Amino acid sequence: MSGRGAPPDWLSRRSPRGWIDASLAELSRARSAFASGDARAGTVATKRAAGMALNAVLILFPDERWGRTYVEHVVAAAADAALPAEVRLAAGVVAGATPPGGPLVALRSRASDERTLEAARTVMAFALRVVMESEEGDEGDEGAPSGSAGP
Repeated sequence: MSGRGAPPDWLSRRSPRGWIDASLAELSRARSAFASGDARAGTVATKRAAGMALNAVLILFPDERWGRTYVEHVVAAAADAALPAEVRLAAGVVAGATPPGGPLVALRSRASDERTLEAARTVMAFALRVVMESEEGDEGDEGAPSGSAGP
C-alpha cells in the first residue's frame, strides 16, 4: 500500500478500531449464515467482513488502487505485493469464494465454508495488527509520523 494522501470521506464513518469491530460483527453473521445453510449470505458476509477490516488499513494507509467497495479491497489485497504472502493468499480465497446460484453449480461443504471463514480471519488479523502497530507508534513516540507501522 502506498500510504500517500488523506483517506476519502466515506472511510471516516468509523475509526480504524470501529471498522475492525464492524468486521467482527459481519464475520459473526457469516458464520451464522453458513451454519443455517445459507451459503449465499455466508459468502457475501465473509467478503464484507474482510473488506471492512481492510477499511481500517485504508484509513491509516490510503491507496486508491484498493478501490471503494469491500470486494475491490479484497481483490486488490490479493494482488498487493507489499502485503505478506499469507494475507495475499487468504484475500485470494475470500475474493474467489462464489455464492451458490448462476449458471454453474458449485459443490459446497462445511470444510470449504470454514476455509473461506478462516481466510477472512487471516485478512482481519492482519488488519488488526496494522491498527495495533499504528496505535503503539502514536503512543510511543510523539515525533513518529502517524501510520509509521505500515502494512
